[in-house]
Amino acid sequence: MKKYLVENGIPESSIIEDNKGIDTYESALNLKEYSNSMNVKSVIVVSQYFHLLRSVLAFKQVGFNEVYVARAYSPFEIRDLYSIPREMIGFYYYIIKY
Repeated sequence: MKKYLVENGIPESSIIEDNKGIDTYESALNLKEYSNSMNVKSVIVVSQYFHLLRSVLAFKQVGFNEVYVARAYSPFEIRDLYSIPREMIGFYYYIIKY
């Protein structure tokens, strides 16, 4: 996704990439901790289309009020048959766990 953003005109210095989060919630926590000293008011989450709903939930759960989304266009792929049901389960898991 970072490569996509840079190729589409977003300066690399404006992108915060989390390589430490083991899941979306951990990534949201990592960014919240990083951004506390920077007075961040909003975030843009870039991910696959099927993952955006759970991503927004996670970022709101850790305290970001303004969460926006972006995704690269991609045609339907075989992995979507697995990913879409997984995200449905993951969304409710996040509601219950966090």
